[in-house]
Amino acid sequence: MIFFRRWFHFRYAIGLIIALVIILLHIIFQEIPRIGFLDGYTLDYTSSNQWIGFVVDMTYPALFFFLLPLLASLGPGLIAQEDIKNGFNLRLVQQSLKAYMQSNLLVTYLYGFITAALPLSLDYLLVLWLFPNVTPNMVLNRGDGVGLGPIGSTLTYWADQYYKNPILVVILYILLIGFISGLYALFSMFIGIVSRNRYVAISASFLLALGSTILAASFPNVIYSPIYITMPSSPMPLPNLTSLLVLMAIILILLIGGIIYGIYHKTSI
Repeated sequence: MIFFRRWFHFRYAIGLIIALVIILLHIIFQEIPRIGFLDGYTLDYTSSNQWIGFVVDMTYPALFFFLLPLLASLGPGLIAQEDIKNGFNLRLVQQSLKAYMQSNLLVTYLYGFITAALPLSLDYLLVLWLFPNVTPNMVLNRGDGVGLGPIGSTLTYWADQYYKNPILVVILYILLIGFISGLYALFSMFIGIVSRNRYVAISASFLLALGSTILAASFPNVIYSPIYITMPSSPMPLPNLTSLLVLMAIILILLIGGIIYGIYHKTSI
């Protein structure tokens, strides 16, 4: 019960709350004013092209996706670093350190996943309520930032499906972004265990993602930015989807292994 109360303490929900606030700002200041342009004839604004992932105006999408590595790192993954620093989990060695690690790993990853998936899902539900649920037209909605052919297929995953089943594309992207956000949270947890420093742990994922973004601009198709990968309308070319999924699975395994080793090492007597 004590762990349950700690996991759901308000201070570990700050990242999720900020993410939800960004979504609400996007809806209130960017989408609601556009309702007045709906005339029943044109298809300039639909639920698909007004979702924060595909909306042309990049103000709120950039704010959300650039801050996501930081927001995902503000969750219960910090508990392990705090416990190691104050010696709390040394008392668990004779009890159930294995259960402690498993539960913390699961909760940390789920928090990172939910920090991305819940706000993005809420945003889509709200634009679905505000705008007509019309399948985008390849000609009329060609300004959506999702194209077909060599350009569109390298800047947006499942680009061909966007003009056939946009809801499926949104769901797939929410799952993909949530998976990557979970990795952000686990990486923060790992750095916290190694460094035993809260601020280093919080900033690690953000600084790594920001650094890779800068390098990706200089070396496109060589270095890829996780920030651009999470943006459904990416400004930079994306890696092959299969290769990306394999790499994410490898990173997940390495992070879990590193966290387990780190906790055992730090709590050994």
